[in-house]
Amino acid sequence: MNIPMADCQNFFSPPTTLKPPSRIEKALLILLDTGMRGLTVFDTLKYPRGYECHHIPCSLWTHCLSSYVSSIQAKDIQIDRRREPIANTRHGRQTRYWIKDHESAMRAIALCNHYRKKRGEEPLQPAQVLLILRQFPADQDTIRE
Repeated sequence: MNIPMADCQNFFSPPTTLKPPSRIEKALLILLDTGMRGLTVFDTLKYPRGYECHHIPCSLWTHCLSSYVSSIQAKDIQIDRRREPIANTRHGRQTRYWIKDHESAMRAIALCNHYRKKRGEEPLQPAQVLLILRQFPADQDTIRE
């Protein structure tokens, strides 16, 4: 039996898979997921997978949250921070990070969808976007549902 070469190549090639999200994209998703309550590096060090999102399937385990936050800020997304005491540890204080406002959250969602498009994945669903944006305060004139 004679099989054309093109058919053999398609038969033996592995199925294409999507590229996994970068750590910057994961950090962005997690900051969106936590809303105004924010995130600390100790939240991302939970065993075994780190912080797991509630609204979007994503998790991140990292020691370098401050580096990811500075990379996100370089992309014109405003992130606030606050130093907090840590109870019963020798570390003393930790930094909590959160996306500052509704406008920055919308820019973060647009950037996240840009990353997802580059990887060949669908953008965030409208229901997910609404759940995320409800966590950020906004003027009543800017909310469109």
